[in-house]
Amino acid sequence: IGGKTNSSAIKTTVDAPDVKDQIIFYKFLFKIVTKHHSIFKSFLSNARKKKDELYQRLETAKTTAQKINSISFAINTTKGFSLTAFNDVLTMKGLNTICKILNKYSISEDIIPFLIKTDEGVDSLAPLNAINELAKDFEDEAITQVYKEAMIESQSESIFKRYRPIYRALEEKGFKSSAVSINKFLSEYGDRSFEELKLESLSLKHSPELLLKIIKLHTSHSVNPTKSTQTDNELKKLNFLDRYILKYAIKKTKSYIATREACRLVRGEFYGWYRECLLSIFEDLKATPELSEYHINDFFYLHLNDLFLYARGERTNSELAKIITGNLLKYRSQSEYPELVYLEKGNHDPYFIKTNIQHKIANKNMIQGLSASKGNITGKVLLIASPSEALDRNDLHECILVTQNTDPAWIYIMTKCKGLISEKGSLLSHTAIIGRELGVPTIVGAKKVTKYLRGVDKINLNADNGTITIQ
Repeated sequence: IGGKTNSSAIKTTVDAPDVKDQIIFYKFLFKIVTKHHSIFKSFLSNARKKKDELYQRLETAKTTAQKINSISFAINTTKGFSLTAFNDVLTMKGLNTICKILNKYSISEDIIPFLIKTDEGVDSLAPLNAINELAKDFEDEAITQVYKEAMIESQSESIFKRYRPIYRALEEKGFKSSAVSINKFLSEYGDRSFEELKLESLSLKHSPELLLKIIKLHTSHSVNPTKSTQTDNELKKLNFLDRYILKYAIKKTKSYIATREACRLVRGEFYGWYRECLLSIFEDLKATPELSEYHINDFFYLHLNDLFLYARGERTNSELAKIITGNLLKYRSQSEYPELVYLEKGNHDPYFIKTNIQHKIANKNMIQGLSASKGNITGKVLLIASPSEALDRNDLHECILVTQNTDPAWIYIMTKCKGLISEKGSLLSHTAIIGRELGVPTIVGAKKVTKYLRGVDKINLNADNGTITIQ
């Protein structure tokens, strides 16, 4: 995503696998299926140990060059994330098995969201539960006022020390427990940021303003989950063998979905480290006379290779300034980038982008998508590209969120809305998973819905049949 489609440096096709490739693939896939729990438990544990190692390395880095070399070290020594792609394959295979059995008995696939909702919840909900606990402290207006005053004072601090005046002020006013709670939350979930795969998007631990907005959002109205009315009565028509296979497939698919969300959280933590490292480098660069006039986010317009050359003494501060200025002029106004699909040679219509859904029905006021979590509601249209656009609204409980797609940091907004619609995604997408876990009516894969609903005030979201109707 974001590459130049006409660049020879970006490869978009791969040779079809030969017999040896397929044997290796299925052998590895079998190993992951049979030892899934232990493999991913080990992966997540090792990934977090690696993250801790990287933070320790960053803390001991004394020079800008050493910090830049830490990025190179992280890229070359972080292993295992390809496992998450295999888990995605297993998730899709599990869903495919469920669909085949339901189709065999002419059972509607509409019950799938009910079948694959996890029993214990997913890790992506953990930050939500934590912010709800933190929000209880801020129901006391005195705490909020102390936080706000100290937050203004902290604006002159380094981006890494923004919370120090806040902690100090809270302790001096007798709210030490609140300072401890904030610090604990940031230690566990401070790497969360809206659009977290964009490194220039500041995380919660670098933005007291963003944290306060989210906290205040969660001291307001809450949306009551929609109760599912689905039952498993239809499944009684299955024979013993198919019932056993279906039960096993559902169990494994739930496990794969939960693992997928856990891996997303760890991925966010690693992006948090890269963001932290880059911001530290950029503060060093900004302290030099040639680069002092640039905003901290302007440095993200450098290419990573520019930093590597700088660390080797092959780029000067003045040369970096010219590169930043040139790229600001070239890219600042660009907001949409091409999405590239990696294909086998000769295959121009991969199965995962085929769909039988007629997204735009003959009735121009109705749009069709894929039901991910049941319910039938009417509400205001909240059409946004980033969750930060909704933080100052006090009517989210009346709104149906409409967006292209979501990532884990959207959870703070998603839980406040009465319904969810995403332009992209499937039953296994983040929007679908969170919608099911929250019990909020959700439709995904509604092609061009952001275009059709632009300027629309009110819609009916019928997630029982996957339709969106303009009121």
